[in-house]
Parts: sequence; structure tokens; C-alpha cells
Amino acid sequence: MAAEPIHVEPWDEVPAIIERIRRSSSDEVQLVLPVQARFGQSRFNFQLLKQYSTRLGKRVAIWSPDPAVQRLAEESGFAGGRPEAGAAPPMPVASAAPQRGPRPGPQPPGRRPFLPGQPGPNGPEAAAPPGPAGPYGAPVPPRTGAAPGSASRLGGFGRLGTPGTAGAAANARIRIGAIGRRLPANITQYQPARFVLYGGAVLVLLAGVLAVLFYVPTARVTLVAQAEPFSTAADVTADATAKSPVHIRVVTITNQSDSLQVQSTGNKVNQGQLATGQFTYVNNCAFALQIANGQRLRSASGVLFAQLGDATIGQGQQQTVPIKAVQSGLTGNVAAGQVTGIEANAYNCLAGANEAPTTGGTDDQKQTVIQTSDIQGARAQLEQRLRQTITNQLNSGAQKGETLLSPPLFTTDNFNTTHQVDENVPSFTATLQLSAEGDYYVKDDVDQAFTARLAAKVPRGDQLTTNKVVATYTVTASPGGHLDFNGSANGYIAPQIDVEKIKGQLAGKPATQAHDVLTRLPVQRSVISQSPPLPLMPLCASRIYIDYGVQAQTPATST
Repeated sequence: MAAEPIHVEPWDEVPAIIERIRRSSSDEVQLVLPVQARFGQSRFNFQLLKQYSTRLGKRVAIWSPDPAVQRLAEESGFAGGRPEAGAAPPMPVASAAPQRGPRPGPQPPGRRPFLPGQPGPNGPEAAAPPGPAGPYGAPVPPRTGAAPGSASRLGGFGRLGTPGTAGAAANARIRIGAIGRRLPANITQYQPARFVLYGGAVLVLLAGVLAVLFYVPTARVTLVAQAEPFSTAADVTADATAKSPVHIRVVTITNQSDSLQVQSTGNKVNQGQLATGQFTYVNNCAFALQIANGQRLRSASGVLFAQLGDATIGQGQQQTVPIKAVQSGLTGNVAAGQVTGIEANAYNCLAGANEAPTTGGTDDQKQTVIQTSDIQGARAQLEQRLRQTITNQLNSGAQKGETLLSPPLFTTDNFNTTHQVDENVPSFTATLQLSAEGDYYVKDDVDQAFTARLAAKVPRGDQLTTNKVVATYTVTASPGGHLDFNGSANGYIAPQIDVEKIKGQLAGKPATQAHDVLTRLPVQRSVISQSPPLPLMPLCASRIYIDYGVQAQTPATST
């Protein structure tokens, strides 16, 4: 069957062109594109057309006067061509006259428009032109040296078949593939698909405007209540279990150790030793003599010695007795024969001397020793350093919203020194091991627990204001993460109002009507502030915030 030309309008979209190709009775189609056709401006259009034409079993050739369009067509696998200068595009004709007729319009039922190469009203012969048709429907003479069946200026139309060669084309029909499923109806139902996109964009814009109107504007209503102070004692016990009203987290640090080199500061004096020796008495008297214990004897250098024990010396005899220096020191060590003096000697016939030197005398010695205050000071210094280190470590481990109980619970310690008190050493090393428990609690949980205790005490018909409840408490802890918060909760109470109902009454109201609603409430005065300033209150009640309380408030504290 001869190729059928399809003329594309500049505004035609891909779905419409594919539908026209599908409806064509010919398996070979010449697609004629005008200058600046929308279809020829996108490579994707050619690729999509190639996919659907293959699926439909159609062989399509592209005709366009634009070289760029021809290049896109050839790159996408289409046969193509463009006319000589001043030539017109191919047109469906009923004779050899080069006239351009109107495009096929609606036909009566049972009839269809006839195109070149198709049977006409008077049979195939009447419809077919006498020879190969050129770009204008007129016969085209073969080029010099061209082989039969070679391509024309239309870039391969000779291969596809031209009007007047229906017999050869019929014998050489090539079907690329079976016709696939029909195009989806939603592709061809709307000719200009951009209108659907425009409608969708309008809907999205409208939804955005509505969202802005509902969720962007906010209003804050401040109601100064006819309030009075209200307080109650509160005691909250918490632990590390999941059911505790206050979240507690326990961290244990064990055997944290530190060492310190300490100088000894104690002084100790070791007394000197007394020199000892022997003294020999010589009795030249005519009678015996009794010498009592403690008799003082003196050396030539003046060192005084004492006799040890009583001595009896017979007439004309000698007696050796032990002696010891009266004072300690090296001076008591004297040479032999130096101790000759006998103190308070009443007998000139009594004499004596040390036959050997006295020895063993030493001076006093001072020593540096460890005293009790040295050890106590070392322990205090180590404990302070370790406590600070552990506290810093626990503080750095606090998570968001947590407060560390200060000071932590320091449970066990182990203190050792390398030497003991009174030992003669210039320095010693002290070591301390310390364990601690860190208890973290969430302050907001404590405030909420105290607020709940206060709310439970509010009289009927009243309510707590939106002012923050002031929680004042002390914390006591026991090992295992058991904390006790004892103190008081202080706030304000005012006549009860239905906040959600008031929000619903204010939503979407003008400012004057909103003030009228607020004047009927049991409050001293009211103030409305909007962001951004609008003539109406926010349309959504959730965007209205109401503060119902007193103007002044003492910040909450905890100890």
C-alpha cells in the first residue's frame, strides 16, 4: 500500500499525532511537519513517536523544511527529507494536477477520504497518478545515474513506496510488528493537554491560599484574671523505675583513683649517747676506804664522769670501777689517763686514773619524720581532687533536660600511704580510691509533679491560671536512685473559664466582635495581638492562643 501523507499543524501535540497515525489505513506514513511545529522541538517527542509507531506496525517517514528537525528524525530512526528551495510539501491528490486540497474532513458513515495510492471512487486506476509523485504530487524524473528504486530528496521515500507504484509496494509490504494495544483514552481525550496542567496548577494555588489563610495567621489573647495567690505543700518521691513521676537516671562511677607525693614535715630529736669507761682507784692510805656510787670524776678537759656502784678499796690496794659521762656527746670520749680528778677527795693518799679511753659518747640527732597532719592533709587534698573530677565527669554526661543532683553520693573510699607516722623518710606517696553515684532528674518533671499537686487542691469553680507554677523544693537522695523532693508549689487561681469554647467563638470574628465576646468573661481586661495584623481573627481555632493569668510572676526556683 502506498505511503499516506499526514499534515501536522504547528500546535498539534504528540497524542493527537499518534492517534492520526493509528487511524491511518496505510502501513507507511509520511509525516509532514511545518516550520516551527511544536512536535519537532523535542527529541523526546520523536522517541515517543518511534515507540508507538513500532508498536502499531507503522513505518513513518518525517518530512520537514527544517534541517534540525530532519536531524532529530534521523537520529531517532525515522526516514526523512526536506524539499528543494521554494518547494511545497507533499499533498494528497486525486490526479496528476499539482494542487493542494483541503485536509480530509468528516465523512459520511461507511466512507473515508481517499489518498494517493489508495482506491478511489472510480477504482484504483482512477485514483493513482501515472508515475512517481514528487514533493508537489507531480511526476519526478529519475536522476542521472540513479539506480532504480533509489531514494529521492525525501530521504528514503522511494524505499517506502510512492504514489503510482502500488503494485510494487504491495508486493514489498513489510510489517515491523503486530499492532499493540490501543493508546490509552486519557492521552487522546484532551487535545491540548496543557489545559489539564493549568487547571491542576490553579487547584494547587487555591489549596495553598486556603492553607495560608487557615494556618499562617495567629492570634494571642491575654486575659488578665481576677486571681489570687494559692499554694500548697508538696512532697514528691521518685526513683529509677518507669512509673516514677520524675524520670531518674542513675550513673555509677567505681574505684576512681588518684595519687599524691607528699613531703614529710615532722621533726624528731634523737638524744646523744653517754660515753663509758673504767676508772682504777689506788689506795695509798693506812686504812681501807669506801667509795660510794655516783662519785664524780673529772677529766683533764673538764668532762665529768660518775662512778657506777659502790667500791671498797683495801689498804695499799687498787680497785677498778665502771664510769659513765654525766652528759651525752662526743666530748665524753677521752683518751686513756685523762680522767684523774676525784671530786671532793678528802684523802691525799687516794688517787686513780682511766687506764683505757672512754668511748660511746654521741651528740643529739635531729630527724625529719611523717607526722599525723601530713597524712590527714594528703587525704583531704586527694578527696577534694577526686570529688571534683568525678563531679565534672558526671556533669559532662548530663543529657538534654536533665539536672545532676549536687553533690553526688560518694559511697566508698580506700586510702593508703607508703609509710606510716613517725617514720624517718623525707616524703611518701598517698593513694585514694573513691566511688560515687550520680542521680540525674528532669526538672520539668518535678515542676509538672508540683503543678499536679497544686491543681489537685484547687477549689471547685476555680482553676489555675496559665502563669507558671513556682516550685520551691530541696532534694535528698539515698543510694539506688531514690530521690525525695520536698517543698511547696505556688501559683494563682481564678474563676474557671472554658478556653476551647472561647477559641471557637473567636475564630473568624472581626476584631470588634471578638472584643465583645471577651468583655462577657470574668476578667479585669483583655488584649488581642495578631500576627500578621488582619481584620479577622484566624479561621482555625487552633491558631488562637489564650493566656489567662496575672501580669506579674515570680520565676520558679529549685534547690
